[in-house]
Amino acid sequence: MEGNKQLQKYIESSKTLPHLKALVVWGEPVDEKLKAQFPAHVTIYSWDEFQALGSGRPDSDVDSRWFQILPGNCASLIYTSGTTGPPKAVMISHDNLTWTAYNIINGGYMDLNHEDRAISYLPLSHIAAQLIDIHCIMMLGGTCYFAQPDALKGSLTTTMKEVHPTFFFGVPRVWEKIQEKMAQMGRESTGIKKHLGTLAKAMGTAKTKRAQFGEDGGAPCGYSCVNALVLSQIKKALGLDQTKGCFTAAAPIAPDTLWYFGSLDIPVYEVFGQSECTGPHTVSARGQWKIGYCGRPIRGSETKIDPNTQELCYRGRHIFMGYMKMPKETAATVDEDGYLHSGDVAEFDGNDHPDVA
Repeated sequence: MEGNKQLQKYIESSKTLPHLKALVVWGEPVDEKLKAQFPAHVTIYSWDEFQALGSGRPDSDVDSRWFQILPGNCASLIYTSGTTGPPKAVMISHDNLTWTAYNIINGGYMDLNHEDRAISYLPLSHIAAQLIDIHCIMMLGGTCYFAQPDALKGSLTTTMKEVHPTFFFGVPRVWEKIQEKMAQMGRESTGIKKHLGTLAKAMGTAKTKRAQFGEDGGAPCGYSCVNALVLSQIKKALGLDQTKGCFTAAAPIAPDTLWYFGSLDIPVYEVFGQSECTGPHTVSARGQWKIGYCGRPIRGSETKIDPNTQELCYRGRHIFMGYMKMPKETAATVDEDGYLHSGDVAEFDGNDHPDVA
């Protein structure tokens, strides 16, 4: 845990956890007064002390444990929000993570390589942050920059301008806050600057309409000029001028927000998924994108809609192992054929390669 402020939160709960052995504090020296308040069965380590524990162990011990890990073993526990009952521990396997990360990197959504950059600012206890900030970046060999602790209170855009991420994931609230700030700046502009901004956004909107699936993918006459004068400068000011793809998921996002960024020629691609499917199941991307839809199922998965309830159901190697110590809840979520029942009503758009709404 980071610092003594977090350590203090565990004092009372540790007294009711007889199997808890140790807590590790990093970022600052351990407060000895806090340390003394913990029960005798709990050892408090500083980060240096924790690292020193393994200094005398041979590499063979590490190798022995490494070689015991199997693809189907549990790699991570992601706790659900508990909105439909007590939180459940979603068991994600090593195979779930590596297979899903590989599909995101090599699924044709973006041309990614080891020079790509991402920003970590969402809690790593969530599957989206774990998958993107850790596993995808490791598999890609790219760079992940960690934002400041107050990222969601306003400093995120500062980090974006410093890093210039090549792909960026934001939950809807992040996009909404950026929209609010940009819209306020637009309302404060006057004269020729305001007129030029209005013209640029109109052309950006037209380009966005033509960029969606089934359209010609072109740009309106005069777009290159307004892009050079206005839109490219806006992207640079946001730190999104080198971004290959912007994505959103985790909650519904208003079409108005997507159209707003479309007017700036910043397409924001929707993703649908759950913790139970290791993050994404359907992904939008350039050429596979329509506002109001969530993209196409990832490669190697199967998708169907229940004809009676219209519930979206799907299966693949990204489906979780089950809820830890909750066999009944697991059986109610994943049927005998391996289909995860999402709990969400959906529809296909009718194309040969259907997008999901």
